[in-house]
Amino acid sequence: MASPKQFAILVSMGYTRNEIAEMTEKEAWDIISRGKGTTNGNTDASSHKDYVKTINCKNLQELDLEISENLNKICNDDVENSIIIDKNGNVFALKGDKNRVSLSEGVSLDGAVSIHNHVVPHSFSKEDLMVISENLGAEFYLTDTENVYWARGLKKIDKPYNEFYIKALTLIQESKGDTEQPEHYIMEVLKKEGYVDYERYRKGN
Repeated sequence: MASPKQFAILVSMGYTRNEIAEMTEKEAWDIISRGKGTTNGNTDASSHKDYVKTINCKNLQELDLEISENLNKICNDDVENSIIIDKNGNVFALKGDKNRVSLSEGVSLDGAVSIHNHVVPHSFSKEDLMVISENLGAEFYLTDTENVYWARGLKKIDKPYNEFYIKALTLIQESKGDTEQPEHYIMEVLKKEGYVDYERYRKGN
């Protein structure tokens, strides 16, 4: 059971009493330490999720349309947004601020599709990767003003992030890549080492 200190932190993160009551002390600390899947790891802010609708996610055409419409809707927004389509087709929307938004907010990502945007163009962040690593098989879409990114975790990341960052810097030098977007090359390293499936689609191409 979560301790009183954990309870206070989890409430500030947006968890309900019922959700906290089901957590062990270890589970509570794990959630607190990873920042509940926010895109910058902060635990002092959370998003409120709104139920939007339910779609037939077994109809791939309907699912693809829902994904496409949401990617187009949020790509130019000046704050981060998150849309979750759970395995039953329930669609939830969350709005964060210019630096962060929750990728789950208590919604199970088992078999889900997660969509969010970055205000400043770059691929999946370190904190996004933690969520991807903890929810293997879920599909993650990310959009910004320049690109659409897609990822799916294949196996849990079991090495320090800095190890992939160093390899990414080498890859950038070898390919004369964009040093302002190391996140993309980190994802390429993770893809090469079998941790994720990953693609980046440049808009307009």
